[in-house]
Amino acid sequence: MICGYGSGTRIGLAAYLPNTWPLRELLKNGSKAMPRYPIRAGAWEKVLADVECDTMIVDPPYSKRVHSGQSGLRRAIAYEPWTKRHIRTFVDSWHERTSSWMVAFTSHDLIGAWQRAYARVGWYAFAPVIVCQKVPRFSGDGPANWARYLISALDRTDADDWIDCVMAARPRTKEAMRWRALPGMYTAANERGAPIVGAKTVALLKELVRDYSNPGDLVADACSGYGSTRLAALELGRRFVGAEIDDELCRKANARQCT
Repeated sequence: MICGYGSGTRIGLAAYLPNTWPLRELLKNGSKAMPRYPIRAGAWEKVLADVECDTMIVDPPYSKRVHSGQSGLRRAIAYEPWTKRHIRTFVDSWHERTSSWMVAFTSHDLIGAWQRAYARVGWYAFAPVIVCQKVPRFSGDGPANWARYLISALDRTDADDWIDCVMAARPRTKEAMRWRALPGMYTAANERGAPIVGAKTVALLKELVRDYSNPGDLVADACSGYGSTRLAALELGRRFVGAEIDDELCRKANARQCT
């Protein structure tokens, strides 16, 4: 069965029946129990193996330094930190299945690994963009300071004119066409009622979705967490597909509703 995600994307019935959404609940409550574009439970390598997307926006695990540096402040992180090997595997897997941008959050010590992984497959990695949020993150994964970084990359293997290639991938909005440039910094205020203090806000993710995709595009997030990227994409008229390795977290993310 092929569901209507478009863009040549192959997404089967499993997208509508995630592991964390019991069949008995669907039968009891009907279609109202179904989240729209639900996040799939499981490792992205398995549950997103059939996916092709327009834009990938992802906040994957951070480095060993970030994980170990927070051992006295946070609960133990249940998944392993990422190394240059994880980043290379991720880019190798997604560069042929992503038609436009790949945008990844990272810590400063992994910036070089992302740049080398993109260069290896012929993608151009832009200068790191600072994301400033004036509330340190004291639970979950991520640096416990105000800054983290975005690494955005674009396929240039078939580009005759690099400027035309970049402009073709930019959103077709007045602001984007006027400035002809990528943002150099994002700032985000704390989100009242956020599931994690200092976590990425829906407002921040909406800015990224706005700047790196167009209405109707399929936005993917291979490490969905509490589902903020999903909410941002749906609120801005994009389609979404994502994965979350933590079953309980995936259930909570799918239960979150757009405002």
